Amino acid sequence: YQTYRYLFLLYRGRAVSPELRERFGSLAKRLWEFVQPKLKTSIRTSAFQKEVEDMALRPLGMDFEDEVMDGPFMLDFVVHPQVAGVLPVVIEVDGPSHFYVNREEEPTGTSEFKYRLLEAHRKNWAGLVCINGIEWYR
Repeated sequence: YQTYRYLFLLYRGRAVSPELRERFGSLAKRLWEFVQPKLKTSIRTSAFQKEVEDMALRPLGMDFEDEVMDGPFMLDFVVHPQVAGVLPVVIEVDGPSHFYVNREEEPTGTSEFKYRLLEAHRKNWAGLVCINGIEWYR
């Protein structure tokens, strides 16, 4: 995770050589295969996330799963399309902990980094929607 972060920061906006991408990808895959069985994840669904589920996803009749593990990502919601062959959409619900206390509309570095990783991992889904708690309650 850290190595990917530094690689991303070093090559921001520039292409990473195929050799480096392949080497890093195989190392990251081996590391993930080693670490994943040892992970103990406790999932805590926030009240805000439940509110989004109850007030938006269910009333709209969306076919979705919550708290979906996809590789190293824990996705808040994965909305499955009604049309065969179309990739699902990921919905991330971001409450107060995803933003700076003194700059409420600016995502923390960790949140921003997760968004970038999710966007880079787009082969598994059609899009990423982020629901911001500050905008939700306006």
